[in-house]
Amino acid sequence: MVRPALGDGGVYGVEGAGVPDQWAWRVGLLAQYERAPVLVLTEGEITSRPVTDRIGGWAGFSMGLGYRIAVQAVVPVAWQTGDGSALSADGAGIGDPRLGARWGLLHTNLVDATLRADVHLPFGRQDAWLGEGTTRASFGASGALKGGFGAVLLDVGIVARPLETPQPGLDWGPTVDLGLGVRADILPTFSAGGAWVARAVLAGLDTQDGELASELLLSATLEASPVVVLTAGGGAGLQAGVGVPTWRGFATATFRRPPPSPVKPVPVVEKPPPEPEKLLEEDPTGVFVDIPPPPPPPKVRVIGDEIVFTGEIKFKTGSAELLPESHEIIDGIANLLAGEGRIAHVAIEGHASEEGDLVYNWDLSDRRARAVWEALLLDGVSPQRMSWRGLGEVVPASGVKSEATHAENRRVVFRIANRLAQGEALPTTPASAVLPWSGEAVALDTVTIPAVIVPPKTDQLDPDFFQEEEE
Repeated sequence: MVRPALGDGGVYGVEGAGVPDQWAWRVGLLAQYERAPVLVLTEGEITSRPVTDRIGGWAGFSMGLGYRIAVQAVVPVAWQTGDGSALSADGAGIGDPRLGARWGLLHTNLVDATLRADVHLPFGRQDAWLGEGTTRASFGASGALKGGFGAVLLDVGIVARPLETPQPGLDWGPTVDLGLGVRADILPTFSAGGAWVARAVLAGLDTQDGELASELLLSATLEASPVVVLTAGGGAGLQAGVGVPTWRGFATATFRRPPPSPVKPVPVVEKPPPEPEKLLEEDPTGVFVDIPPPPPPPKVRVIGDEIVFTGEIKFKTGSAELLPESHEIIDGIANLLAGEGRIAHVAIEGHASEEGDLVYNWDLSDRRARAVWEALLLDGVSPQRMSWRGLGEVVPASGVKSEATHAENRRVVFRIANRLAQGEALPTTPASAVLPWSGEAVALDTVTIPAVIVPPKTDQLDPDFFQEEEE
């Protein structure tokens, strides 16, 4: 009964609403022990043979194609052993493969929404369960309400198939699938979830002779490595219908595309640089003393009409999720804006390299610029003082194409779009702002103007100090 899925962020039995990034792929395998699969009769002939024991499951593959579009392929597979009677179907059984596509309709920090379409092809063994004689199409939608706790998932779909009556009192035709799930993210690499899944045959709602079915599922997921994700769980039937087990035990393994290896930097300096020469200064006693070297420039500072910083704002590969090491730079920019009140507005620009297509690069750069905007808002910067925009790959940092320049082109730039004139009063800044993605209030920093330091006047030289011939 349960439809397998390779969607991102779901729980077993409920389609995930996430769509993988471009060229990200997953390969999944599910296996479960089946004691006595259902027997289906059609006009007195056996179309799905009974077996005593079977290891059943699915094998699947998914890949992102860019701009939140993904394709999937799932094939039911099984190895079954019968009871030795003429009705057994020993050996390998392959059900009908399913091909489908996913489109990420909405993607924010709080909500995901995805549409899907699938076609089921009658290529499997007709004497095996999950094998039918007609082509079926299915359509559906998935949604996720996300937060720090995990996610609440909703999945609904309809399967179009011809109306049949496999046995007296059982109508089989177009069906509606419904799934409701909850995922709790207990640890960064461990989560637990539960789901209620149901199916109803539209033509058989009045008889309720197997056309209505529902099941309760529990599962736990462990990210064993950046590449391997393991899931195990079980379920029990609630409404006894076609395909509902008395109980169910399953285990899954999903293999994801490994993240790209970081490029090992080429050392430019083989040996430590020489110590800077010490400067000497004569004190009033006539003795030369050492002058300490000037302090290093601050990590975040203003140069012209741009806020520059030492280091790099980094994101998770192919996504807009900020890496932890980036928050030190963002905190420094927030502190600078709090003390530089004459910077009235900053435009946060996201840039991407030429890898990938133009639409994907623009979308990714725009989402990354917004992620920095959100982080600065959480740090207390007023939303009236900043905006964001994605420029994709249209303004490269360097015209030379190489792996090093690709990394240089993936950047975030802070342009000073408006600066108050000297003596112009600071605009009124509210004490708090409402986060648009959660509705929570966040306190804003008090903005000040740095004090102007006037250097002391130097004594003018005596005009008679130089002799005429020395001038």
